[in-house]
Amino acid sequence: VQVVLVYNRRPFRLNLSPDLTVPKFKELIYSLTNLRPRNQKILGFRGGVLRDDADFSKLNIKEGQKILLLGSDKYVPRTELSRIRNNHALQSPKSETRIQEHN
Repeated sequence: VQVVLVYNRRPFRLNLSPDLTVPKFKELIYSLTNLRPRNQKILGFRGGVLRDDADFSKLNIKEGQKILLLGSDKYVPRTELSRIRNNHALQSPKSETRIQEHN
């Protein structure tokens, strides 16, 4: 089945097979967009955000269906996050700036 994945207003035409798994689909998306699988939110399927344990064969995907990819490639590794927090605490201990950790 051919679908259209849209990411940052850019369409990608993909041919999906029913035996495809969500983790493999996310890896395919990563190869096209450079957006890590853990940062991907995939919309356009029944039930809202596509879950990793979803079964593609049961999603009732239609020919030409549009799928929306949301996500950010701005990721700060934990080691870098700790270094930034430590430096920030030394420079301005009263600051309200917060850095969120991505899991």
